[in-house]
Amino acid sequence: MSTKPPPSPGIAQNLLADRQSLPGLIPQEIVIFKAWWAEHFSEYSSYDFNVRVGTGFDPGSKFDDAVRKSTIANSQRRIDALLTSGTLRTIVEVKYRATPLAIGQLLCYRELYLLLNPDVTSTALLLLCYQVDNDTIYCAGRLGVTINKVQADFSGIRITKQD
Repeated sequence: MSTKPPPSPGIAQNLLADRQSLPGLIPQEIVIFKAWWAEHFSEYSSYDFNVRVGTGFDPGSKFDDAVRKSTIANSQRRIDALLTSGTLRTIVEVKYRATPLAIGQLLCYRELYLLLNPDVTSTALLLLCYQVDNDTIYCAGRLGVTINKVQADFSGIRITKQD
């Protein structure tokens, strides 16, 4: 009796190390972030990924403490990347296509981050994307969000046509 060879690794397996270091990002977003980071990492003195902010959802005292803690942690909002340069904290959101929803995420993340870190005096909001429309660019500019459109190589990743 013969055994079948294991299936060839898929995108999740191929990006495993990246998915572990950038746990909040899906494969397309990992590719975008890594392409941008390769050019900009030297601008920052420190970085953190998947930074939890907000209170999350507490299921209540009827649940075991471990369950409560994990439920709260899993329901908190997550900043994709928090980059530090001097006293400036840059809050980063990564999307394949930038939309007003991502702008709203960044605005809320900043407020939740500052609530937990009142000593922080300077923040910047950065939205990394592959696609963006003119309305989103306009609104981002008006609301103080910087958008960087990143050229990235998505070979090996299945992406639904979004152009």
